[in-house]
Amino acid sequence: MDLTREDDSPTRKPSRFVIPVVAVLGVLLVISTYFGIRKSRSDSLELMRRQGAALIESLALSADNAIKANSFFDLLIQEKSPGPRGFPKMPP
Repeated sequence: MDLTREDDSPTRKPSRFVIPVVAVLGVLLVISTYFGIRKSRSDSLELMRRQGAALIESLALSADNAIKANSFFDLLIQEKSPGPRGFPKMPP
């Protein structure tokens, strides 16, 4: 007759350590996920700042080029328009 108890079997002992180990691993997973999300948000915000600065710079350059092109076009029109009596203007 075997008088050993079920709780004393070698397969039952590791379960005492499994639950705390799983709990610790779960907490570590939650903490690492939290910090990963914070880092991702920080990186996204920095990327948006850089993209915003690039957009503002490109808009400023575009506006400057539009003004220059418009004034150049006006100058060409003035040079090509005929003077009094239909004669072309003489360059200065």
